[in-house]
Amino acid sequence: MGFLAGGLVGLLAGFIGGRLTERTRRARADYRAGRGAVPGLRKAAWGHLEKAVRVWAVVGIVLAAVVVYLVKYPTS
Repeated sequence: MGFLAGGLVGLLAGFIGGRLTERTRRARADYRAGRGAVPGLRKAAWGHLEKAVRVWAVVGIVLAAVVVYLVKYPTS
């Protein structure tokens, strides 16, 4: 009976250990594949941020010009 229990414990430990090892290998492979894409993605993110800052700057300037115009030339 002890032999069977020891075998089952060893089988379970091997199964869990093998699963964890394979997950680690897959995660490492995904990390290495993704690491190569990071510089391009970082450049794209900065490009999008730059576009957004430019748009908000133009919107702010236009709104400031409208406020100055309305203060300088009131309608009533």
